[in-house]
Amino acid sequence: MGKKNFQIRNFITPGDILAVFIIIAGLFVAMFFEEIAIRIIGVCISILGAVFLFILISQRISDVVETRYTKTGAPPPDFKVTTTKDSSAKRLQVEDFGQSFGDDVDFPTPQPAIPKNETAESERAKVNATSDTKSGKITDNEFNDSFSGMRIVGKVKASHQELSKEKDEPIRLQTLGAKATTRYRDSQTQRPEAIQTAYTAQPGKIEQESRKSDCAEKTQIQENEVIKIIEKESQTGKYSGKIIDLPINVFTETDQLLGDEPRKEFEYFMTRVLTIIRSSTDTRTALFMLFNSQSDELILESYVTSAPLAIKNRLKFQLNSDIISQIITNGKPQILSEINPAAELDLIPYYKTAASTGSLIGVPVFWGDGIVGVLIADSESKNAYDSSTVAFLGHFTKLVGALVKSYTHKYDLLQASKTLEAITAFHNAESNSKDGNDNIAEMITESLKVLFPNAANGNCGYDSEKDIWRIMAYKGSGKDCNEMEVQLEDTLLGKAIYECKSIHLKTTEQSKLYRVHKDEHKLEGEFLSVPIKSKTQIYGAIFIETEASDSLTDFDISVVELIGNQAGNSIEKMYLMNALKTSALTDQFTGLLNPVALYKRLNEEVSRAKDMKSDLALCLFRFDKYASLDPGNFPNRFEYTSQVILERVKRYIKDYDLFGSVDETTYGLVFLGRDATSSRMTAERIRADVANTIIEHGGGRFSVTISMGMASPSKDYEIDVLVKDSMNALERATEAGNQVQILY
Repeated sequence: MGKKNFQIRNFITPGDILAVFIIIAGLFVAMFFEEIAIRIIGVCISILGAVFLFILISQRISDVVETRYTKTGAPPPDFKVTTTKDSSAKRLQVEDFGQSFGDDVDFPTPQPAIPKNETAESERAKVNATSDTKSGKITDNEFNDSFSGMRIVGKVKASHQELSKEKDEPIRLQTLGAKATTRYRDSQTQRPEAIQTAYTAQPGKIEQESRKSDCAEKTQIQENEVIKIIEKESQTGKYSGKIIDLPINVFTETDQLLGDEPRKEFEYFMTRVLTIIRSSTDTRTALFMLFNSQSDELILESYVTSAPLAIKNRLKFQLNSDIISQIITNGKPQILSEINPAAELDLIPYYKTAASTGSLIGVPVFWGDGIVGVLIADSESKNAYDSSTVAFLGHFTKLVGALVKSYTHKYDLLQASKTLEAITAFHNAESNSKDGNDNIAEMITESLKVLFPNAANGNCGYDSEKDIWRIMAYKGSGKDCNEMEVQLEDTLLGKAIYECKSIHLKTTEQSKLYRVHKDEHKLEGEFLSVPIKSKTQIYGAIFIETEASDSLTDFDISVVELIGNQAGNSIEKMYLMNALKTSALTDQFTGLLNPVALYKRLNEEVSRAKDMKSDLALCLFRFDKYASLDPGNFPNRFEYTSQVILERVKRYIKDYDLFGSVDETTYGLVFLGRDATSSRMTAERIRADVANTIIEHGGGRFSVTISMGMASPSKDYEIDVLVKDSMNALERATEAGNQVQILY
């Protein structure tokens, strides 16, 4: 590993201007004043300023605790390395990396090698007890925690009394000073503002949500907390060690992200993996890039750096001639050293300005037979990485590959869950609707409101009565555009209907067309329009407007398209059911003529009666309203009662008489070949029989009455006049209740 190079400019702060000013002022006095005493005073002032500046800088340097990665355990694999050198940099390429870390299915659980006669506490104490008591110097196992912001402030020699008290406590954790306050630092683990990728790996598919991340990965720092190291040695002189007073919250997790949606969990683990790599090696920036094999793109997924301002804001990088693209193409780790400053930006694509990079290492991340990404680290030091670093990062590549696989599976489950939620919400709204499919526009808006509670949504359909396209339903906090007419030629909503495809518009994009109507507000987020379609027809379009940009992912769009398809199929089913009802002569449950068939047969009989000069009477009847027979409260009882009464009515009609339904609550009888008196007597017998019928259902007994209105054709035998007269007579009978009214 390369030796850490401390650069003085990294330890100079704006507060040092005072010391520099003192030095310059002393030199000015010493050079431009003639009196010897004043010159001596000026020299002394300069010396004091220099000493003051030296003390400030040396204190900052002494506060930095460095930990270098050292090899432990078995030596790294004996890689076959190919070395090449050109004008841009010196390259080391590992040829046999893929065969060095086992298969993807192998995840052995490491067993701690602790002797049976030693406890875990004594083992940790042995690791930490490496300081030299006499010299007061800490050796290789120095504590380094730049991630948490801790620093060592001093050492205190333990007394014999302290040793006796802490004989059985080799490691003591104690929080010192004032209670810590938590703040967050973005510079160490700053995240890109958006993650937009659709990644396909082998075997498996990753479709990452495309959205703008408004919160960077937060690095916890405990302020006013210090680490106090107390050296001690045993009374018998058999060992020496040290006690570390460490805040207990260093080992506790405050960001409860585990168990949340897979995206956040993946970011959580990736940031910590990169933090470990950066703190264990001489690394300035550690990052992970996903590889999209479909579009040949690299996606900057996560990074941890000490130079966040140098990182590009771009998220996607096309495969090119840079070092990361070469690692993807070759599938082999590469190490760069002796990088030519003129070629730095050509080799390293994620820096926007030259960052004086001295070394870089990139290791491909495999899963199955394909590359899913690249793990990268760079340093300002030259020759900072070697084969040992490749072996060290190789184990992290297996971990990252497993994280990608886990994220893929969880994301697929999330997709399936959200899809099922959308279908269930739509079907529940459809089944619970009192109007059935006639109220399908409201069902669509209710379903979308459940899935996107912070977005405005609506749908457009064709109004056959007014012969226009209009907004059928709308839910949103802005101006209500319900019932508003839509000009398909001038709107994106109409474009989605005409072209039968989804239209997605963002704030940053421009369109010459209106979104929905000409009085709409300016787009401040995203607009999505999806056609309502079946396999054969288009019935309208759904639209959604959000206030935040990058809030609709590809999967969200697919869910809205799914609802559009479900709505289209439901509308088509409604039309088919209506067509079936109108084309069938009789109802399959009651055996009565349906309204269209009854009207057609009535028209035929009226024409025959006109030609044959025969008698005809149209009798309409309804059930009188009773609380015990309310269809809304007792649907089963009402249906049973209707069947019983209709069967009794059939006893009084001839085979050639007509019996059918006019609408859901009104029934019609057409008496053929009977004069007005005979028809009225038949109607009275029907009314009396129904009133005297006792119905038993659900353990209860009750009766029901009907009201009947009857009329005969006029002299002109106009069917519309006949139907109107019968309806007027029925209205009079209904007002009186249990009566037969005849309109002559």
